[in-house]
Amino acid sequence: MSEVDVTQIRTMYVFGPERSEEWDGFFEYLPEALQERRSGEFVRVDRHDSGPGPLGTWMTFGFTLEEEVFECNARPSPPGVAIKEATSADAAAFLGWLRGRVVPTEASLTFNTEWGLEEHIPDQGLSHTSPSDSIRLFEEHLREVVVAADE
Repeated sequence: MSEVDVTQIRTMYVFGPERSEEWDGFFEYLPEALQERRSGEFVRVDRHDSGPGPLGTWMTFGFTLEEEVFECNARPSPPGVAIKEATSADAAAFLGWLRGRVVPTEASLTFNTEWGLEEHIPDQGLSHTSPSDSIRLFEEHLREVVVAADE
């Protein structure tokens, strides 16, 4: 099997607190933080009480990194935020902003990817990781997912 360049893989990264925690107020504060970061960033909140797909309140928003706009989602319960079609470096930059502006200071933080969720790989903690450590963890996770998918 040829080695996959995980630095270029794009997938959805999902961030949330550990299962026993909440991120009090993050969902209400998120639109304000987005507008402070970049005025005019797209934000929409929808409530789905019936129909296909996930039910409940969801926020869809844009997040711009170096002129590339990423589609993101958030929900208040269970609390979580996702960035779609991102590389490990994009996800680390998004995570840095989340930590600095949205997630409560002492809150726990976990991550997974769309593929990790599909393969039932448990969420991984990254509460106190540096940006470079986050990228390393994301890339190790992607390697694990690629191996799991090949089995």
